[in-house]
Amino acid sequence: MGMTYFDVLKMEFGRREFSVSDIARVTGNDRPRKLLSEMKMSGKIRRTGRGTYVIPRPIKKVDSRSMEWKRVRDSILKAPFEKAWTGSTAVEIWTDGAYVTMPNSYLLVYDLLVRNADMGRWKEYLERHSISFVGNKRVGCYVALEGTDEIHSVMINGEPVILKEDVVKLIREHPGLYAEAEDLIAY
Repeated sequence: MGMTYFDVLKMEFGRREFSVSDIARVTGNDRPRKLLSEMKMSGKIRRTGRGTYVIPRPIKKVDSRSMEWKRVRDSILKAPFEKAWTGSTAVEIWTDGAYVTMPNSYLLVYDLLVRNADMGRWKEYLERHSISFVGNKRVGCYVALEGTDEIHSVMINGEPVILKEDVVKLIREHPGLYAEAEDLIAY
């Protein structure tokens, strides 16, 4: 099961009071009042004042992000189709984790290069494994699929990744996103 907005509330606020604007800031949700109203109706949160809420009982803080992100990554790696990490995921691997980009601290995007001929099968596979490949999520994890006719990759720590020269090219084409990442390439 993927991460939910309630998981984010538990991790971010615990028993501390939070506001509508806090939720919008932390999750990027453009309808935080509706989200909070639904959680209040289901008993997950309690209203403490105008626009302020709290989780009513002690919640054990478990960081479900890493479990969900590992589940998604493992599912992708086990897929029977040709693939290679690309984009930000490839930069992270080539820098041995020294350079990581994330839209927010509760959303991880895996950039995956797949063959155009396999694109439909990839989407079916991801759906069967409850993995989103649509980029409208703000919490959890999704896979950004990029199609190509031919994949050139190497294995780094047992994972297929686009070639070093392709990563360097990507970094140089997007200096605002990858800043000094080229200096951090470890392999």
